[in-house]
Amino acid sequence: MRNVRFFIEVLILAVVLSFSSQSIADNYVSLGFVNTNYNTQPPDSFFFDDNANGYEVTIGFPMPVSWLYTELSLSDNGTSTNNMGFANYELNSQSMAILLHGAIPIATVAGHTIKAHARLGYSATQFAGSETISNQSVTDTDIGLTYGLGASIWLTPHWGIELDYLQRQHNVSLVPSMLTAYHMQHGILKAVYVF
Repeated sequence: MRNVRFFIEVLILAVVLSFSSQSIADNYVSLGFVNTNYNTQPPDSFFFDDNANGYEVTIGFPMPVSWLYTELSLSDNGTSTNNMGFANYELNSQSMAILLHGAIPIATVAGHTIKAHARLGYSATQFAGSETISNQSVTDTDIGLTYGLGASIWLTPHWGIELDYLQRQHNVSLVPSMLTAYHMQHGILKAVYVF
């Protein structure tokens, strides 16, 4: 919970900084629906349903290059659960990411601009796993490389809809003496507002 509170405080600070800058014409915020595939490896894949749904909030700031931005994002990646009959297993995570975001117009359809997007940076993700046999709960935090591609269509000069694929690479240990690699994959559908 402390990590989530810290992430929220950082995002609030980013909003304040964006409004206090001299030029805010290209600052943006987005809110999105996230579908996560935790991509757990055996033996954990026996216990967990890989798919989960969550949300993401992002703030973007323009760089000196017109097509390049810096992003801060906070996401709840969703909770995977599995009822084995004799035990319940649960896995969830929250991420904070700092990314470079490139966006280039590639076409115009019926007066609406379509852009291609690429992202590269790092995510700090806190994982939490639990099971009911021994009432054990384990958490682990890892910082890993994050990258992705996407496309957006701009309905007005200020409003757009974006569809992204994002991958976070993490190595976390949620079960004693078992090291499990999570290469989390996300499909993200979000609404974007440019100031």
